[in-house]
Amino acid sequence: MTGTATTSSRVAAALCLGLLLSACGSRAGGKELSGQGSCDLITPGELSGVLGGVFGAGEREGAQCLFASGGGPLPRVSISSGIRTTTQPTGVGVHAKVENTEVDGVAAEQISTRPRGSSCVIDVLLVPEDSGQVFSVTFNGTSDGEESCASAKKVASAILGKLQG
Repeated sequence: MTGTATTSSRVAAALCLGLLLSACGSRAGGKELSGQGSCDLITPGELSGVLGGVFGAGEREGAQCLFASGGGPLPRVSISSGIRTTTQPTGVGVHAKVENTEVDGVAAEQISTRPRGSSCVIDVLLVPEDSGQVFSVTFNGTSDGEESCASAKKVASAILGKLQG
């Protein structure tokens, strides 16, 4: 009986280890970017639904897609895919500290110009060790950094909801 119990324990331990190892490097809830460009991740109508107001069509600028408010230059939303913007040496992050956060249970990094600024960048890390599986939302608003980060998270959540997985 002892031999059977030991064998059963080993099998159970091996199964548990296998499950743990298979989770390493897995995609966040199965969500993944599958070739979408930055302008494909969200539409102006979806942005308006999430943030209120009216947004114009996204304009591609390099790896980013820029959405401007129909009522003026701000708020402005920038979306990028396949690039971790919180680790770039320019822009919002120059004088800010990267903070770990989550969007709908998915690991993310955030940089804002808090407390006085009005910009926030959130990188959603679908697979933290795969730079191709990250998307970023930058929100430039007329409010403080805290409100800008809340808005950026709303947009990131809407994008997550659309991703296949």
